[in-house]
Amino acid sequence: MRLLRTIFLAVQLSLAVQAVALPATKKTNEVIKKPDETKDKPAATPTPVDKAGPEFDGSFGKNTTLKAGPKTGWHFKTSLGNIEVDMMTDKDLTFTVTENKDPKGTAPTGFKFLDPNSYTIAISDDGQINQVDYIFTGSNIAKGATARTGKLVGGKFVFEGENIFDKEVSELKCKVKTVNGEWAIFTPDKNGGTEKEKPNGTHKEKTGGKRSIEWDG
Repeated sequence: MRLLRTIFLAVQLSLAVQAVALPATKKTNEVIKKPDETKDKPAATPTPVDKAGPEFDGSFGKNTTLKAGPKTGWHFKTSLGNIEVDMMTDKDLTFTVTENKDPKGTAPTGFKFLDPNSYTIAISDDGQINQVDYIFTGSNIAKGATARTGKLVGGKFVFEGENIFDKEVSELKCKVKTVNGEWAIFTPDKNGGTEKEKPNGTHKEKTGGKRSIEWDG
């Protein structure tokens, strides 16, 4: 009898020791979350949308603010219509447009000044879309079909960027890398212009949504 009692006490003692030694198992309903793989990835750069946005009238020689946001056009009155600084930027920029009534640069060979003045644009930085456009108005609308936009480089105007004349709005659009510089509008003289003077740009005509290439340099 004593032997059985001794065995019983030994078993109880052994169970008690095991209960103390083993940690209590805690049930949990927690869901293990996967690490956010997109957390450290840089945000994608949005593609610039080349759509017409708000337009304003500007004044020559006045410091103007171009607000960050959609494509915005600033119009400056000229003898044939308006020259336009048309840009889209992700930050506020400041710029000034100056009218030069006696341009010092010479016209490209085979071309002559259509607008007798040139226009100097000084801007604090470039945007995602940069255009120097010219809108023909009134009796001058027909002149835009053969017009080209030139930039002064080393004492002579040269053609840069892509020139597109949009008949629907009578607008000569010139897409460039930067609007900084002195710009003027030209038309072929009696010789019709030469290919050597068009190495950096193209000229196209847009009619009813379609573009036909007039010349390509």
